[in-house]
Amino acid sequence: MKFVDHDSFKLADYCISADEYLLKMKEHPKPIVLDIREKEVYLSGTIENAYNLPYSEFAERLIQLPPFGTIIIYSDEKNQQIDKTVKLLWENGFSDIFYVDKGYQSIVASLFEVSDDVLDKCIGFLKENNAKAIKLNVAAYELGYDLVNENPDPEEYKEVVINNLIIYFSHRKLRLVEGTIINWQDGKPSLDHPRLHQERPKESLKERVQKLLDQQVNPSVASHGGDVKLIDVKDDVAYIEMMGGCKGCGQSAATLKNGIEAAIFHGVPEISQVLDTTDHASGTNPYYQSDANA
Repeated sequence: MKFVDHDSFKLADYCISADEYLLKMKEHPKPIVLDIREKEVYLSGTIENAYNLPYSEFAERLIQLPPFGTIIIYSDEKNQQIDKTVKLLWENGFSDIFYVDKGYQSIVASLFEVSDDVLDKCIGFLKENNAKAIKLNVAAYELGYDLVNENPDPEEYKEVVINNLIIYFSHRKLRLVEGTIINWQDGKPSLDHPRLHQERPKESLKERVQKLLDQQVNPSVASHGGDVKLIDVKDDVAYIEMMGGCKGCGQSAATLKNGIEAAIFHGVPEISQVLDTTDHASGTNPYYQSDANA
């Protein structure tokens, strides 16, 4: 743990590596993570549970941030606008703040476990097979890859470069990629993940999501007079509707992201997206009034 002089500003005091970021995300309570890239870049790929607060809007929306707790921000690999953003937070009294060096790209690259020796072998393997990159096929309990020569659709796939080894995977599968181990076996790359060694649940996806809502989510939101109803599960998408005090609540987006999504993604890893079908404008008794209802 490094000493930080809060009486004078030095950007380097607030810098952490991607590996340190992953360790901090295991702390309780979890830090608030802010992606300060512009919205169009954020939508092309971001980190799970990261909020988009673009630098162009940061000063005017600073009041939205809670005064206590850890805040971690990141930008791109060039750390654009990081210095100004961190200093702005510091000038406004925030002290438990960090930024991730080299931003989104470094965080994503750190999700993989691979030795230098295996990296060299993988790069050589691609050259021998006249391939440009490895494209991962990721599911909750399955993990494979294809060799590719062309760039996949950037709106669907994220490109990660680890010491000249190019890897593609679906943006929506990012959280399933974390912890992937790249090995070398039988003269070619092989992939492993602790999740692959777990027993597959026997219940259907819909049954598991409903059980999780009943046992974890709804007892929590019930204290605010709320309720979350599962509408359907199609493929890897869960459709929910917020009821009671959650309907029209000014904190509904935070409840969805930090509460409902986080619980479902952890408990039912096959689900890659949770869509809120609620008509929040029609809420008559929200627990927190939104600006529109205030």
